Amino acid sequence: TQYIIYSELQTVNKHLDHLNTTMDTMLSSVKNMEKNIENISANTDVLAHNSALTAYYSKLNAELTSSLGYMMAFK
Repeated sequence: TQYIIYSELQTVNKHLDHLNTTMDTMLSSVKNMEKNIENISANTDVLAHNSALTAYYSKLNAELTSSLGYMMAFK
């Protein structure tokens, strides 16, 4: 009877070790996903900033081109 109990405890320990390893792997994956989400968020902020700058400079360029056209017409 004691051997059976010992054998079952060994089996349970092996399963717990496997479960622990699996949980560690999952935790590591979740941490990597969190880092990726933070990177995506930072990149999105940079893209939004760059898009706003592009819109501003496009508008400024259009205004300067229009002003240049008027200057050339009065020359």
